[in-house]
This record gives sequence, C-alpha cells and structure tokens, in this order.
Amino acid sequence: MEERRIIWLPRAIEDVEEHCAFLAEVNEKRAEELFNLFFSVTDILISHPYIGAKESFLLDFSACYRYLVVWNNYKIIYEVTKEVIFIHTVWDCRKNPLEITVL
Repeated sequence: MEERRIIWLPRAIEDVEEHCAFLAEVNEKRAEELFNLFFSVTDILISHPYIGAKESFLLDFSACYRYLVVWNNYKIIYEVTKEVIFIHTVWDCRKNPLEITVL
C-alpha cells in the first residue's frame, strides 16, 4: 500500500504564518521554532494518521476532522482520506472554539 501524503491547504499555511508573525514580535527564535514544529509534527501522520482525536466542535461536518496539539496552544486540524492527509487549519486554542472554520 502506498503511503498517504500530506497537503497543507492555503488556509493552514496562512494560519502558521500569522501565528509565527505574532510570536516573532516578542521572540523571533521561538517563532522560528514554532514554525518548524508545525511542519515537523505532522510527519507522524504519515505512519499514524488516526493518532489525533476527533475535533468535537466539527462533528456536524460530513468529513471527520482530527487534531494534534502543538505547544499546548495550537491545534493542527486535519482530515484523513485514502490517499491524502489534508491540513485544514492551525487553531489557537485560546480563541473561542465555536469560531473554528475549516473551509
């Protein structure tokens, strides 16, 4: 069986850039660490795509969205399909979870 591949959707990349830019105003080194972590942590999804819990605030959608937590403050929200793992958004957990959007 061929491995799934990871695709970061434009919205998720924008989220990463936004979170890191905000942090860089205070600490550039930590912002760079966070940036690298966002992309490296998703590598585990190739071998363990269902490791993340289902996102309870997105259960009403037809797709099953899962998440990984990074630095206790950010959720990488993703969807697993037969061939691809789509990274939809990177959510700051300090925001209202009812505002999470994946489209």
